[in-house]
Formats: sequence, structure tokens, C-alpha cells
Amino acid sequence: MPNVLTIDFSARGSCELCLSSVEGQQWRQLEFVQTALDSDVFKELGQLGESEHADQSPEDVSKFDLARNKLQDCFEQLFNKLSQSWTSSAIILPPSNVISLNLELPVSNKRSILKVLKLELEDRLPFSLDEFHIQFSVHEKLKNGLYDIHCDLIPRKEIEAVLEISKKFGLDPAIVTTPPCVLGVLATLTPTSPQSCAWVLAQQDQTHICLQLNGAARMTRSISHGEGGSSRKILTQYQALLRSFKERYGESIEQGFLLPNSVESPFDKIATFERLSAASLPKQGNIGALCSILFQSSASPEVITNFRSADLAYRPQVDEVVRGLKQLRKPFALAASVALVCLMLIYWMQGHRRNRLENSLSAQVQQVLPNLPSRGKELQELQAELGALHQQLRDIGSASKVSPVNALLELMADFNPVPDGVELKKLSVTGSRISLEGHAPDYSTIDMVTEKLRARSSLYCEVPEPKANAIRRNRYSFEINVGMCEG
Repeated sequence: MPNVLTIDFSARGSCELCLSSVEGQQWRQLEFVQTALDSDVFKELGQLGESEHADQSPEDVSKFDLARNKLQDCFEQLFNKLSQSWTSSAIILPPSNVISLNLELPVSNKRSILKVLKLELEDRLPFSLDEFHIQFSVHEKLKNGLYDIHCDLIPRKEIEAVLEISKKFGLDPAIVTTPPCVLGVLATLTPTSPQSCAWVLAQQDQTHICLQLNGAARMTRSISHGEGGSSRKILTQYQALLRSFKERYGESIEQGFLLPNSVESPFDKIATFERLSAASLPKQGNIGALCSILFQSSASPEVITNFRSADLAYRPQVDEVVRGLKQLRKPFALAASVALVCLMLIYWMQGHRRNRLENSLSAQVQQVLPNLPSRGKELQELQAELGALHQQLRDIGSASKVSPVNALLELMADFNPVPDGVELKKLSVTGSRISLEGHAPDYSTIDMVTEKLRARSSLYCEVPEPKANAIRRNRYSFEINVGMCEG
């Protein structure tokens, strides 16, 4: 089961680290760490129009640098309390600096979308797009023929600062998102929920909303309303979001769900809303715990917004691979030691077997050739003896019970007189074999020659079928290889 580390900065005045083990629908908390964080840190990190390197005196530090230092201190406090390792990680940012839009564009190709999207956003936003990191996701084609595009913008300085500090602590998050986007995972955890519904997390100073269509998140909003919040403001913005949803998709949201850890809010008084059971959700619906479900090994749900895109896309770093290898160095060392011992054992066994074979072979050779010189040269001496034996056989001429000359005489006697039309062109004797080559007027004559040879079975033990070919009419070539009987 993978260990997932999530850091949630969305709660006002604090940050939470959750280390959990997740596999499918099974979730188990391993560690949970919480520490304080200045609520203005991300506001200063996302401040537009202020250069990170603005002119300042040596004694004065920019607000951006102060905010970054505070965030780094927060990371340090969290990781000082962390004792276990992780395999995947995610960061949840506060939505205060994030702009979420749903647009309708005539193209679905990502490259084309980016070009059209920038033109569309420049008409809608009063500031330069160069200050933002743009993330978008393409959904289904709408009834008007245009494609549904969900777009999120975050100040580039903010996301770059978060990733830079994360890297200092060995963290390279695969997902960087916001609370309302995480709510989309609830469709996986509550399979009995309607295909189109609203998920709501109500907090003291903000309310996060995710509208779902056909089992997938389509619209997300975060409503900031301060502590206590005005019920009228919250419901007004929620109703406007519902109208926008119906105009775009042609469907209404008939039912809504409140997370069990939500504070009391106007949604508790809406008849179509109900609170989810705390027992059915990881850590009673904690955002960091819900985010870890995005890393389940099978059928992982997709998050509608992940700022690890384009030039900030997640790519596993070499140092993380090295860190993983370091954690495995003890098992690797043990496996290498076992492999080395096995190789040494195999080498010793093969050497022992080789020595036994050499001793056995030497003993057998000594019995046959007792006058061999030194040990270790038995095969060379045996080969020399065999060569000498072959030479002697070659001098004798044949291993058969009659000599080649006698065999030739016997052959001449068998074919005296020579059958009509038979012409013997070549006769050769090699060892115990006689080869006859010649011509005959027809196949029957060749068969007659073969039968004469077979009739002398005491002299010719092997008379195979002859090889015969027609040269021209009434003339056939033949070849018969006869094996003489050995004495």
C-alpha cells in the first residue's frame, strides 16, 4: 500500500500534514501533524504587480520574502515532527488567490485551446496573464457544439515559491490543487450518490463547493465570507452557481451533501441537503485525507485542477529515486551477499565435479595405456594412439575378411561373362566398401546386377538400392555402393 503525504494550507491560521496508507477504499492514518501559520502568508505570496526583487534597503525585507520565510518555517516544523517516509505527495493551497472559470471554446486540442484561451482571458481579466500560471481541463461537448473548458489561474510567484520550498525538504508533489477540487473525490467514496449533485465543505471563514455532473466534477467555487459569514451572501452565490450550471449543462442540481466536519451553515436548513456519515469518510472528511484517495492504486479518480502542468508538470526527480534506493540499500546488500555465496557454492561444486571426472577418466585410460607419461595429458596421448591405429588400418587396406584384391577377383568372377549392354566405368574400394559406377541399357539390367550382388550375402553384407538415371534412350547410368562383410 502506498504511503501518501498531503499538506493542507487551506485552513485559516494553520497547516496540516497527513501521512496515510491507501489501497482502493481502504484508508489508514499513519501520522497527523498540525502547526500554526500566519493567515496572510499566501496573500503576500500571491500579491500581483510586486516584483520579488523590488528595490529595498538592506534593513528592509519585502513582504514576499517575509511570507516565503514564514512558509519555509512552517515546512520545517511539520517535517521535524514527521518520522515515517512516503511514496507520493500532494499539496492543497488556499483558494483565495485562485481564479476559477468555465469557458466554452470551439476547439478541444490542447495546443489550440491554449492560444484561444489566452485571448479569451485577456478580455475578461484586468491584469497581465504573464503573472499567472494557467491550468485547464477539457470536458464533454456541449449542446451548442462548443467544448466545456474548466480553467484555473494562480499567481505564478505563489506556486513557484511553494514548489521551491517543497524541494528543499525532499518533497516533489504530484498534485497541487485546492479544497473544492478535492471534493470531487467524494463521488468515488459514496457510489450511491446521484450522478448530478453538490458537495459542500463549510468552514468558519469560507465555503468550498463542487458541482458534479455524470459522476465527475464540473464546477468548483470557494466563497469567502469571514468568520460567521452572511447566510444571505453564501446562498446568493450558491444560487448563482446553480443557475450557471443549469444554463451550461441543461440539468439541475437536486441534491447536495455536507461534509461531516462542516461548521453550521445555511446549507443545514436546505431540505435537499444532508450531512454525510463521518464513519464513511477518511478522518471524517478531512481535506488532506480525502486528497490521498487520488493516489489509490486502482481506478484512481481524476482531480479537476492540478497546477502541476505545462512548465510546472510533475516529473519524478533523480534525487527522489536516489532517496528510494538508499532506503533499499540494506535489502540490496543482503540480496547481493546471498547471490555471491550462491555463485561461490556453484563454482566449488562444478570444480569438484570436474576433478572427479578427470580422476575417473585418468583411471580408465591408465588401465588401457599404462605407459602414459605424466597425468593431465591422457587425452592427447589417446588421440595419438588412435591416429596410429587408423594409419595401420589404412596400411592394411581394409577391415573386411577379404583383401581389396581378393574382393576385386570375386567381383570379376561374379560378372563373367558381363551381362549384355553393361559397361563398367569405375570401380573403387575404400575400407570395407566397393563402389561400382557404369552404364546399362535399361532398369531391368541394373536390377539384375543388384540381385547378383545380393546373392553373395556371405561376401556382400550390404547391397542398397542402386542410384540410376536415364542419359538417353536405351542408356542409363547407375551407381551401387556395396558393403563387404567384416571378419
